[in-house]
Amino acid sequence: MLRPKVKIRDLTLPGVLDTLLSHGLSPALPEHLLHHFSKAGFDFIDIWDDRLSAAVIRNFHRTPQSAISTLTHYVGANGSTLLCATSAGRNILLGLPLPEDLLTAYYTMNSASGINLLTIFDALNDITNLETPIAASLSTGATPEVGICVCGSFDIFSDAYYVEKARQAVALGAERITLMDSFGLTPTEIASVITALKNSICKPVGLRISSARPLKLASSLMAIIAGANVVDTVVARGENFAELPLLDPLLIFCLRLGLQVDIQAEGLSALRRDLLTLSRESGIESQIQVPSPDSTIFNTPLSPQLLALFDSAIEFAQASDEASLSAVCQEIEKYFSSEMPQPGSNLPRRLRKTISEHLSVINRTDLIPLAENLVEKVREDAGNPALYYPLDQAISAQAVMLALDRDKGLTDYHSLSKGFVPIITGRYGVTPGEIDPKLQDRVSVYLSQEESQPDDEALNCEIDIVTDIISPKHD
Repeated sequence: MLRPKVKIRDLTLPGVLDTLLSHGLSPALPEHLLHHFSKAGFDFIDIWDDRLSAAVIRNFHRTPQSAISTLTHYVGANGSTLLCATSAGRNILLGLPLPEDLLTAYYTMNSASGINLLTIFDALNDITNLETPIAASLSTGATPEVGICVCGSFDIFSDAYYVEKARQAVALGAERITLMDSFGLTPTEIASVITALKNSICKPVGLRISSARPLKLASSLMAIIAGANVVDTVVARGENFAELPLLDPLLIFCLRLGLQVDIQAEGLSALRRDLLTLSRESGIESQIQVPSPDSTIFNTPLSPQLLALFDSAIEFAQASDEASLSAVCQEIEKYFSSEMPQPGSNLPRRLRKTISEHLSVINRTDLIPLAENLVEKVREDAGNPALYYPLDQAISAQAVMLALDRDKGLTDYHSLSKGFVPIITGRYGVTPGEIDPKLQDRVSVYLSQEESQPDDEALNCEIDIVTDIISPKHD
């Protein structure tokens, strides 16, 4: 009798490429490293996202299609791994909604480059923004997966909210659903949403939890027990990596639960060995944390004490004893040293970096804690958009401006970020929650004093970028 299977999706590769690009290095990777991704036994491998497309065009003045095609050629060499890309619906690249023809061309390009599955999401959960990307994916033979974003506390956005969004996505043609959480629901809440989705839609359901809060492993375990078909993970960590659970402890949980996983020991060790070599030779060793290639769970005996922790965690998860589960999972994570050193903030790493960069430029790093604390206020005032690209950057920029306003004794939102205003005006779509009326009034006054919409120039620039991307002249 076949054991139930949990499928594993790895999101390491975009983090590696992003790290190289952010240090002005070529994103070209050794062929043997890419081959080892294909030999590690992942069911899905995420290889690309919109940020990488924008970076390739800006830094190298060329279409990303050849880069994506190279990745799909080598990473997909075994033929059994589905190659994935993540895209922000209509708000690709610079973030503002694009015309329908350019959207179709962009998603067609991804599929033509060898992408099998497109994870498409909208940070507002405005599913109408995903209609064109889903249709374009289906027309080119790629599988459209819709990411439903966690956008607030569970007492406001409960199971019913996420189920309704998933049903809307399936009605448009979504063939898979993934719950994307950068907010930080508790493990019990995650399990509740996964269970509700499994009971309500006849599609595979996955989990991508990228919160900085120390509950990722516990939440992933609860999701697996609740019946998640796919869990997202990484085999290494770094400053530009998605903040996902490390693969190793998730594998142990699956094996202790009697679930089938297809990860291959030799391929995983070879992959980590290549990642370690790449980080050293590229001078970015401090930016990529790779577990020892020679001490995977397949070739290093685990102590009875460690295995007892895993079994205890499973018992606590099955009993919904969240406090005990979280405590044990944190002990497990310490063993695997799976976290990069980071400050105490619960914000995603990328947002903390953005806030730090903004305030460092004006020599006001003393305001970093205040700005980080104001992110949640700004997000709630703006109608609870999820902290995902591109709105996470707009929210963090506005939090910096709000911190500066308060430091000067000014009223809240005296200063407005041009990237933040379109959220309030509805240009991105319909927000999950209600926008604060006072903020709406302030934006109306701001716009009455502007000669043109603040995002027109950015939108025109983005259209030029996407036109370049889909044009063959740069190949």
